[in-house]
Amino acid sequence: MNYELINQIGLGTPAWQTQKKRIEQDNRTLLTLTSMPRFSEVLKNEKVKGVNLIDHLTGRTYDPDGYRFFNDVPVPETAQIFMNGDGSISIINDGEEIAKEFLFSGTRRQAQDVRYENLDGSLDYIHEFEIDGSTFSNIFYYNDDMQEIAFMDNDENVHVRFFYYNGAINLITVEDPQSHKTVAKYDTLNQFLAAEVAKMTNADDTVTITYLGLELDAVSQTKAHTVLDMVESPWDDAGNVRGNLLAILEGRLSYVDEVLVNQADYDRLQREGVATAKLTVVDK
Repeated sequence: MNYELINQIGLGTPAWQTQKKRIEQDNRTLLTLTSMPRFSEVLKNEKVKGVNLIDHLTGRTYDPDGYRFFNDVPVPETAQIFMNGDGSISIINDGEEIAKEFLFSGTRRQAQDVRYENLDGSLDYIHEFEIDGSTFSNIFYYNDDMQEIAFMDNDENVHVRFFYYNGAINLITVEDPQSHKTVAKYDTLNQFLAAEVAKMTNADDTVTITYLGLELDAVSQTKAHTVLDMVESPWDDAGNVRGNLLAILEGRLSYVDEVLVNQADYDRLQREGVATAKLTVVDK
């Protein structure tokens, strides 16, 4: 497989246009890291093939004809779904608002999520939907701080959990949806991405990345041939070679095998005495 790995799709940005062009020209498969309830819709609209890491772990499939109307969301039997005059949607139970419903932008009243509230008005949890109407995740809060995201398959079985402390991920678990036993556990997002991308790929694959941040961490354990094809300059605003790029070219970050540059950038790097063994000149 030939993958174009990105953290998330930046629709409408020059970076995405460059990435999409590479996907189309080389028949690549888009591999995204960040969860995205509208992922299937984006693939369809952008006419690219792809897989999302979280969807891969949950085994999620998409119903191209699926659609959940705003008044068809799971609420208590005695609750009513009420469209307010300002267009907002309230879930009313025993005369009290217990939740607010939000819609996918640009749709005809298509349910995006239901946000349940505690008695003091703080968030309790969010029931999040995939664009096809199936449950995507449950997001739990305490004192308005996110505590956990439970990512589900189409049958609402949990496969992956992200746990948060003080706004940051401090534990990720992958579990068997039937026994609920933990099959993998990670202390950081970087550990999770590196290990799970490595499981998805093999030595016969090629994985191309664009940026030197999270995407770089994600390929740190893969046996695939890894390629860096940057959309930004190799130099920072101070005129210095970017730190992680220099570490790659000098062999201190050994898991990137090849760096693609244009002829002008190659010549300048060579003049500055930067190692060029990993550089490949391409038209850009």
